[in-house]
Amino acid sequence: MEARDLPLLAELEPEHLAVILELARTVTLPGGALVFAEGEPGDALYLILEGRVTALREIDAEKGRKMVISTFGPGAFFGEMALLDGDPRSTSVVAATDLRLLRLERDSFRRLLEENGTVGHRLLLALVREMSLRMRETNLQLISLFEAGNLLAGSRSLDELCRSFLQRLLMATRTSAGLIVTRNSATGAPEARASIGYEQPVDVARRGSVIDLVLATGRELQVEDIGADPRTRDATPCGCERVSLLLLPLRRQEQVSGVIVLTSEQPRAFSDRDTVLAGAMAAVLGTAVENTTLYREQADRERLGRRFVSF
Repeated sequence: MEARDLPLLAELEPEHLAVILELARTVTLPGGALVFAEGEPGDALYLILEGRVTALREIDAEKGRKMVISTFGPGAFFGEMALLDGDPRSTSVVAATDLRLLRLERDSFRRLLEENGTVGHRLLLALVREMSLRMRETNLQLISLFEAGNLLAGSRSLDELCRSFLQRLLMATRTSAGLIVTRNSATGAPEARASIGYEQPVDVARRGSVIDLVLATGRELQVEDIGADPRTRDATPCGCERVSLLLLPLRRQEQVSGVIVLTSEQPRAFSDRDTVLAGAMAAVLGTAVENTTLYREQADRERLGRRFVSF
């Protein structure tokens, strides 16, 4: 991707883009490199030409634990608040892959506003528009997570909980089809707990399928175009396959207890924000599945105990 293809700069006239490119510089970083650290002074905006980054926030300094806040790919930008307030960075950003970035420093942006107000204000307007869109999407995420908490409190069974979760997640990601699979606590076999949008039942126990792959590895699987992705080329069909796929593992005591599957007929249907939201809801649902399973196991033991005493 070149600078003229970046959504933030796409509406600028060629001569205005040229002015910005004179002030910005291209930065390349290898995968795993730190772009900036939480708490550092905010001094620049970054636009991604190639590669992906992960934004992290520290949640336990002693144990070195960090939470993934978001991920960004080609065409996205991050660190924009540095242009407006210069406050310390609220997150750390790490290169998830090799990166090619466009870096615009705060001092250069301020000079642009002073010396070429037309270009500077057009860039500022584009930033405000994109930031407004992010705020609306963030609100949607918060509402979805809030409603997920309400679902935990109100659901009477695991199947009911999973179906309600799936409906909320499909709505939040603007997706029409998906399912939730959990492992049977006794046999370990995968079972469909909720399914929406599929004309035929999905064979969730099919060996070698994309569902089996996530259950076996415990790793998220995002496919932008199933026909062009080598990871899915040799997978055994199970009935959930569409053009785009997003599969996220559910965990119980560090073990993979299930998987959330979202699918779409459109290529590249899932944005980075969709992935973060789905991951957050998967964490909530994974805990709920664990608690429900433990409660059911305890109830079964108590019933068995009462029967033993009655003898």
